[in-house]
Amino acid sequence: MTRKKVNAEKVRRPSMDDRIKALLKEGPLVALYFNVAVNVLKEHISNMTDEELGKMFENLLHPERVRGNIEDMYNKLNNIKDESDSQSP
Repeated sequence: MTRKKVNAEKVRRPSMDDRIKALLKEGPLVALYFNVAVNVLKEHISNMTDEELGKMFENLLHPERVRGNIEDMYNKLNNIKDESDSQSP
């Protein structure tokens, strides 16, 4: 019985990051779909109220943080520089 317990502990489910990285290795269409998904998510979130956005993320994250994170991801995916980057010396 001890052996089964040890084997169960060794088998770990891949993290979300690992699963996304593995998907991206499958080909260029995955990256395209991911980019489209971020664009759609950005648009959807920008039309939501703070209350709706709070419910979507079960109030784990502040709505402005979610909007900022998605905006940052969108900008990075589309090679849009952050205005604060151009002001650094």
